[in-house]
Amino acid sequence: MKTRTLTAAICTAAVVAAAIGITLATTGSSQLGSRSVPGIPAIAPVAKAASNEAVDRSYDVGHGNRVYAFWHQGEKNVPWVIKVHGGYWESGSGHRSDMLDWGVHEQSRGYAAFTVDYRLIPSVHWPTPELDVETAIRFIRAHLTSWGLDPSRGFIIGSSAGGLLASVAALELGGFAGVITLAGAVDPYEEYLHDPNPKLRSAALILMDDKTPAQDPKTWQDARAVSHLGTYRPPFLILHSLHDATVNVETARRFYGELIAAHYKATLDIVPGDTHPPTSVAAMDDADDWMDHLAHQPSKAVKVRANK
Repeated sequence: MKTRTLTAAICTAAVVAAAIGITLATTGSSQLGSRSVPGIPAIAPVAKAASNEAVDRSYDVGHGNRVYAFWHQGEKNVPWVIKVHGGYWESGSGHRSDMLDWGVHEQSRGYAAFTVDYRLIPSVHWPTPELDVETAIRFIRAHLTSWGLDPSRGFIIGSSAGGLLASVAALELGGFAGVITLAGAVDPYEEYLHDPNPKLRSAALILMDDKTPAQDPKTWQDARAVSHLGTYRPPFLILHSLHDATVNVETARRFYGELIAAHYKATLDIVPGDTHPPTSVAAMDDADDWMDHLAHQPSKAVKVRANK
């Protein structure tokens, strides 16, 4: 199990478904540094659906969080993708209409798609939202074989505030063929200090339990995606609108530079306009094409943190 090292030098189910009802239970917890990491939720057998029937299910993975699933039952070796919603870490959910529309879209393209919930500020603070995303990932991975999904062809997408959570979870757990940030707020430290958007600066401070970087430097460091570069090296696609007024484009440029400096494979795709996150047909086609390119390369093992 990887132990996180924070240094000043770096400073970063009950199942709800249309036709079934399954109760889940959770196991104990393990330790990751100073964090308490929940165990993998258990699951009862999944109700059998007709072959190629589009199935929409949601699974309770604890603390009121759910994983929403879209896939074709009965297929094998299917690529899969998880999306983590945005909302300044204070709003949104995996069953928001745009998230569900995305799930249907990815399912239609031959992917199994999952959207996930996480607990929101101000009720919780860093790292709880990110650990909730890790719990959802471990839950999905525990059932890849029974769901017919290919372990080597998993992707994760984070939108806005979800870009931080998706990036850190992917870098902590490993095992992803690729990571996409859509206008990702991947660096609350820099955003708190420099982003022109006062709401983002305020949300970053609340995420840190209203403690400034001077008051709690270790937590601010841990909440930077760049602080988790190292053991696991998935390729990144960084998609951002040029005139985004919610998360400044300089966040994308800076993160891309940090990835390249750390010898990660990364693609920076800055698209015209001010849409947050970038949702133009061209931007979404870029994301789909990037995933498809990696998903259809010869299958190879991906490195995953032990027991995760």
